[in-house]
This record gives sequence, C-alpha cells and structure tokens, in this order.
Amino acid sequence: MPTTIHVPPHRPANAAEQLGALAALSQSLAGARDIAGVLIAMVPFGVMLGALASQQGLAPGAMAAMSAAVFAGASQLVALELWADPVPVLALTIATAVANLRHLLLGAVIAPHFAGVKSVRVGAALFFLTDEVWALSLRRAQSTPLTLPYYLGLALPLYLGWIASTWIGAHAGATIGDPAQYGLDFAMTAMFLCILVSMVKAATPSSKGSRQRHHALWTATVTGGVVAAIAHGLLPGALYILLGALVGAAAGAYITVRTQRRGPPVERASCQNNRAERDFDA
Repeated sequence: MPTTIHVPPHRPANAAEQLGALAALSQSLAGARDIAGVLIAMVPFGVMLGALASQQGLAPGAMAAMSAAVFAGASQLVALELWADPVPVLALTIATAVANLRHLLLGAVIAPHFAGVKSVRVGAALFFLTDEVWALSLRRAQSTPLTLPYYLGLALPLYLGWIASTWIGAHAGATIGDPAQYGLDFAMTAMFLCILVSMVKAATPSSKGSRQRHHALWTATVTGGVVAAIAHGLLPGALYILLGALVGAAAGAYITVRTQRRGPPVERASCQNNRAERDFDA
C-alpha cells in the first residue's frame, strides 16, 4: 500500500505583519542615520575615557564591562576620578548617582512620547537614554510620533560604539597619553550643543500654538544654560546640570501657562476691540 505524505497547506504571510516589519526597519534605519554624526563625535570621547581608565590601572575588559553596564560617560568619568585601591564603593555610588540625576528628568520628559508602548518596554529602552538620544528623540517628536524602533535605531549604535571606543582607548592608553591635550574631552559637548541648536531651530513658529512653544523652548534653553553656567563653579560634581535643567524647565512651564491664561495676542486685541465697541455703543 503506497505511503501517503501529508503536506500542510501553504499559509500566505500576513501582509499587515510584513508592512509593520518594513516600517519598523525603516524607522530603525532613520534613527541610525540621524545618530551617525553623534557616533563619530562620541568615539574620541570614548577613547579618551578608555585611556584614562588605563592610566588608573583598569584592564580593557573591565572598562568594556563598565561601559556596557553603566553607559554614562559623565558617571564613568567621575568614577575614574575617584578610583583607588581599595575601591571606595559608597563614595563611587553616591557620586555617580548625583552625576546621573538628570536622567530622571530626561526619562520623565521622553517617556510620554512613546504612545501605545507598554511601560515595561519603555522602562527597558530608557536604559539606553543619553543626552544626545534624548535631544534627537524630542526633535523627531516635534514632527512625527516617536516610535520604539526609531529610538532603538538611535540608541543601540551609540551603545555598541561606546563599548568599542572605551575598549580601544583602554588598549591604547599608553600611546595616547593625556587625551585632553587634543581637545577630545570637548567633542561630545560640542555635538550636544549642535543638536540643541538644531532642535530649537526646528520649532519654527508657523502657527499660534507653535509660536507659544517656540517662545517657551527658547526661554527654557537660555534660562537653564545661564543658571547652569553660574552654578558650575558653585556646586560640587554635576549638580549644576540638574539645577539648570530644573530652573530651565520651570521657566518654560511658566511661559507656557502664562501664555495659555492670557491667550494669543491676536485674541486679546480682538477682545479689547469688542469691549471698546460695546462701551462706545453704550
């Protein structure tokens, strides 16, 4: 008796799932494209940090592990400055926590833009949050909804590049010497300033609502920058960053609330004209 081979029916791929996968891939590639300039500027800073770690006696593998677990240049720099034998665990913990307090603000600002994404996934994604990823994500959110694939397209290349660059720097520490003499310590600061300026410029006042947001954004940027610059020489560690962020956010919120209560200038003028006409008719 001949053997019968059962062939399961062919199930065509779900077109909606394919389109969704293609859209996610496109968004991820867009994020990778947008972060490319930041990645190039980050490499010298990562190499510099790795070289400093080598001078403190950290092996390249240990430095790469620190970069993978922490992924925060400011905190790692503070940790290296405090590094000693034996390691001051309590001092390191407090200092690095203070250096990264601003991430609580950054995360609180960016999280609401992930519409429809489960909070657990958003929380996991925020591990990869950096100043530059935050700025580019907000700039994206000004023109189109922020998606998780785009965000990860920004963050993951930066994460992997950071680990690799600090590992390379730790290997080449003896050759590089003091990286600050080349100005490499300013690379990421300069890149963040460029992103910040482009983000402010992107908020072009084309309507009444956007004019209000533009005014609030400029107020928050200038106020926060001035306060942080003044506090830099007065406060220990990175507290000046946290203070500047809080004051800048408060200034922007104040401008927004005041404008909403008073209404746009055109509406106020119209109300004043109508009131004057009623008084004249009376």
